[in-house]
Amino acid sequence: MAGLSLAITFPFALGVPGGGTLDCIETARHLRAAGARVLALPVLAYGHGRFPRPPVPPEHRGDAQERLLRASMVEVLGIPPHPLHYLLDGLAVRRTLARAMRAHSVDAVLSYWQEATYLPRFLRERDVLFCMIAAAPYKLWFGDGHLDLPPRVGPRPRATPRGMARRFLYPVVRKHVLGPARRYKARLVVGNSLRAADLVLARSRSAGAEVVDLFQVEEDRIAVAYCGVDPAFAAVPRQPRPRIERILYSGALTRDKGIFDAIDALGAAAARGRGHWTLRVAGWGDEAAVRDAARARGVERQVTLLGRLDRDGLLEQLAWADVALQPSRAESFGLAVAEAQAAGLPVVAYEAGAVPEVVVHGRTGWLTPVGDTGRLSVALETVMADAERCRTMGLAGRARTTDRFTWSESAAAMLRAIDHALAGRSQNRR
Repeated sequence: MAGLSLAITFPFALGVPGGGTLDCIETARHLRAAGARVLALPVLAYGHGRFPRPPVPPEHRGDAQERLLRASMVEVLGIPPHPLHYLLDGLAVRRTLARAMRAHSVDAVLSYWQEATYLPRFLRERDVLFCMIAAAPYKLWFGDGHLDLPPRVGPRPRATPRGMARRFLYPVVRKHVLGPARRYKARLVVGNSLRAADLVLARSRSAGAEVVDLFQVEEDRIAVAYCGVDPAFAAVPRQPRPRIERILYSGALTRDKGIFDAIDALGAAAARGRGHWTLRVAGWGDEAAVRDAARARGVERQVTLLGRLDRDGLLEQLAWADVALQPSRAESFGLAVAEAQAAGLPVVAYEAGAVPEVVVHGRTGWLTPVGDTGRLSVALETVMADAERCRTMGLAGRARTTDRFTWSESAAAMLRAIDHALAGRSQNRR
């Protein structure tokens, strides 16, 4: 396994917030630490933009992350995005990879998303193993009816013709025209890459099952390699507290990640007399919508927005908290959930995607049906009513997470799967 030459492609700049970026960086570092030669090829894009492509904000370019990779002996070649459309970024990825392969041989290429669109045939012609990393909630994004919109709060817009048209017509057009078109495009682009991959490295059993179900990829081409958790999270100090009242949410401020469900559940608990709590929100996105939701529930004074935190800032907030509230509606792994458990916090979450593979209901946290904010609220009340059980479950979660989810084991699992796939190809040639 050691001595392999690997290239990793990624669709965004290394400073773009999110678990996917951290996945790419830590995967590259630990594959290198395991003895592989690693070339990282991130597209210097901020998101799925169309013409004119927006420039990457300086704070999201990833200069510090690139220095970290280079210090870990990972070579990094940033790729300018295509000026017209993100679906064309793969052309520059292919050109850059071709130049790199003229200088050094590559045994396998690992890709995440649409940046791999033009790679399958190119790599097959050069006898290079093509791997896709399944690290996305495919069923949520590509299933029917997905709309990532926060709930409407506050007064309705004025009844002007334009306002009425936007209020009534746009949701219909988005659901029945724009949504299906986007899903078809994504299924075509991402699905083709997954189907063409020699190996799919799924970040959980759940993610692997979604790839089989949605894209008809054979199960024998899928290997599970869980994400890892930085050991610094396991070092967060935990002190016993007589009351459970400090709640932390970490992640993007979107409907899919569950911030609005979290506020609804806490608002319902407060309405029933469970109002002695504070919610701190560490994340990025539409802060105004979150404030509006908290105001509509009458709990705005109990909700504090912290913005996007670096690792040290997040560790500080995890040390402050008594419980993590992470009601995401879909997860291919659930890095924020695993980090909270490693920090010794019990987790209250939805039983969505891979979350039940990370959180053991009744032992390391509480899981409720997706979208059921009533059950979520009851779970929170259960947590706040029993401080000793809460502490015990948090420590059980820390022990389980630090034992099962490490980046070194993730890299080792990936190398074993790649080595097995390469050996299988050699046998087929004989």
